Amino acid sequence: FSERALVDRHNGELLNKYGNLISRVTSLAEKFGFSRPKKNTLIKGLDVVKIKKLFDSFELDKALAEIFSFIDSCNEFVQSNELWLGKSDVKDKLYELLLSIRNVTILLSPFIPDTAVKVSELLKFKISFDGLDKSLTVRHVKKSDPLFKKLEFFEEEKDDKINKDKSVGIVKMSEIKFEDWEKLDLRVGLIKSVDDIPDADKLYKLSVDLGKELGVRIIVSGLKEHYKPKELLNNKFVFITNLLAKKLKGISSHGMILAASSDNHSKVVLLRPDKDIAVGSRIS
Repeated sequence: FSERALVDRHNGELLNKYGNLISRVTSLAEKFGFSRPKKNTLIKGLDVVKIKKLFDSFELDKALAEIFSFIDSCNEFVQSNELWLGKSDVKDKLYELLLSIRNVTILLSPFIPDTAVKVSELLKFKISFDGLDKSLTVRHVKKSDPLFKKLEFFEEEKDDKINKDKSVGIVKMSEIKFEDWEKLDLRVGLIKSVDDIPDADKLYKLSVDLGKELGVRIIVSGLKEHYKPKELLNNKFVFITNLLAKKLKGISSHGMILAASSDNHSKVVLLRPDKDIAVGSRIS
């Protein structure tokens, strides 16, 4: 058992994949509506027969892997079809996604029963394996409220590492796996305040406005040797916003500012938009 692995799976699979899919699709369905298409190709990617067999043989890890692989396909379906543009076939595509959400919710219901009930009330369906082959009966959908809250795993950095390592608080791209990079939520943020941290030669405590959705967060960053407070204050930079929180010198840091740095970290340059854009804007 690993607490970090549990937190990672909650935030990665439930919050960022399943929860985000429901939020995006219900929001689009509320805006554009949806209608049953002549052909439904997306749902064919969900191998219900195989998943049921895995359930029956108690291979739950493999069953969940199949379900979340299909959820990945649904998120890719939203992106590849650019549904937010409201093209002529958007209603058909949204029906396919809503049907897919219903079916994965039914399959996940033994693991997340309370959440499954919320989704079933939202999309007006009964939680039953017998209902997997049925059409949707719901006619109107409202955007879902957040279904999951982000969990935090706190890992205290040792003081000697903080004081000796010039890279503390600075992202190292080479240390991020590609599959993890795909999960990162990059936003434009405005630094509202810059404070020194007692007994920390390298660190600033930044108060960062990340827009209405994410609000203002505290982010600890190792920029003291590279930037003066006035160079940061009231300026917009790029931040990773969905990293697990980490405590640095007793302060919980809820994100990370992006920077380019030389090999020995003697020179650090922060990433910022080349034109003005609203705080909270996504980087993609």
